[in-house]
Amino acid sequence: MLEKCCVQDLLVKNQGDHKDSLYDVDVVVKVLQCYVLGMSSDSAAKVQTVGRLVDGYLSQVARDQMLKVESFKLLIEVLPQNARECDDNLYKVIDMYLK
Repeated sequence: MLEKCCVQDLLVKNQGDHKDSLYDVDVVVKVLQCYVLGMSSDSAAKVQTVGRLVDGYLSQVARDQMLKVESFKLLIEVLPQNARECDDNLYKVIDMYLK
C-alpha cells in the first residue's frame, strides 16, 4: 500500500523534545525497511513509485535544520538501487540538506 501514499502521509510530526527534528524520520525508515523486506520480485514499477515518494519526502525533511545526518543517510539508502530511474532528484535533495 505504500505506493498509494503521498508525501503528506509520511510527514509524521516528531513528538520528542525540542532538540529533535520536526518530523519523525525514524518511523518512516522503519516502514520503508519493512516494505523492502516484503517486496516481491515482480514489483519493479511499485518500487519506483515508492522511490519517487521517498524523494518527495526527502525534499520536505531536508529543510529541517535539526535532521541528523544519520537519519538523512538512512532515508537515502533504505531503498534498493532500482528504486530510482536516475539520481538527479537525490542530488538536489542532498544539496538542499547541505545548505
